[in-house]
Amino acid sequence: AIAPVPPLDKLSWSMFRQFIPPAGMMLVAIVTTTPFAQATALDYVCISIHLTGAVMLFLGYAVVEAHTLGYLCIRQSEVTAKTIPRKERRIRKLLLTGIFVFYFAFCVFTVVILLPLERFGGKNDVWALQEVRMPTGRTIMSMELVDTASGFVLGLKIASYCCEVFCGLCLIGSFLTIWYFCEERSSDLQDELMSVTEA
Repeated sequence: AIAPVPPLDKLSWSMFRQFIPPAGMMLVAIVTTTPFAQATALDYVCISIHLTGAVMLFLGYAVVEAHTLGYLCIRQSEVTAKTIPRKERRIRKLLLTGIFVFYFAFCVFTVVILLPLERFGGKNDVWALQEVRMPTGRTIMSMELVDTASGFVLGLKIASYCCEVFCGLCLIGSFLTIWYFCEERSSDLQDELMSVTEA
């Protein structure tokens, strides 16, 4: 069980790993986000769902890996302590560290970007209400980006994006490491087709 507290005492780590990170990945991929300047009430709901999916994917997977490997102050599972080789554990711990570092760095950069950086000499994105012509020929008023960020604010945006990408790469690297060291990869199963009688 994950914890001796209802209802978590009914949930195993393997079940958590099987459902939470994959569901988070689907939410991140399917539910898109909208820039805050253009967001409506419905868009804020979608943004919340997208961010929840990201937490389920990255932190959900990282917490299970930490329990599996015995990361920092988290005690390792008795089963995995006997079954995971030392080399595999080192590589997975390194990638897990990357997930934690880059994910929290991404969160920090994202929060900083939302602050009023203009007070410190920064230049953020500039949005303004513009007249937009639709494909049907009708014109509407819409909030549009008229000037992009520059200076250290642009650097923060690039750093935030890079941290998100590197976090994803560490996650993929962890998947590939598990696949590379698993016994099933080198198992040679009989996969010949049985003879089919002609009708």
